Amino acid sequence: MSARAFVAVAVPPAVRDALAGATSPLRRPDAALRATAPAGWHLTLAFLGALDDERLARVPTVVTEVLEQHAPRPAPVLGLGAAGRFSDRVLLAHVHDDPPGSLGRLVAPLRAAFAALDVAVPPEGFRPHVTLARARGRRRVTAADAAALHVPTARWQPTAVGVWVASSVGSGPYEVRAEVPWPGSDAPSAGGSGG
Repeated sequence: MSARAFVAVAVPPAVRDALAGATSPLRRPDAALRATAPAGWHLTLAFLGALDDERLARVPTVVTEVLEQHAPRPAPVLGLGAAGRFSDRVLLAHVHDDPPGSLGRLVAPLRAAFAALDVAVPPEGFRPHVTLARARGRRRVTAADAAALHVPTARWQPTAVGVWVASSVGSGPYEVRAEVPWPGSDAPSAGGSGG
């Protein structure tokens, strides 16, 4: 059996609640776009694709090793930025980090470590964001959609990096199979699920 897996930082409850309030019109039954579920909001560091159980079980060890060697201490401060879009298919909230580029500097070591595990991480550039909605049918995400969305000011420090799985690309519910504490944080390792 295989699962579509990715490595991500969760959006914490307080930030999720603030963002959910601002994006509530996207979840109305008559909304033109297909909203993503707030419980599954995350910031992807590496998409791993479909992994069998054996390789999936090794992912937390790889993440632990990369964090121990490359994660900034203390953890960077993350903040929600303006709304934007990827092409005409995805409505998103940009995420910035302080110091700038802190999360991005984890991506290359993660890719190298997963390549050693024979997992090919797609080569796209790292653009930190939270996906809020996707295009529905022939409807496209427009610049006006992004301009109309007021993203609240919110900041947080990640306490863990999760190993997430989903049944298919772009859909939930997501399940957090493992969480690797950020080095220097007080967060315990835990599992859980999101919708």
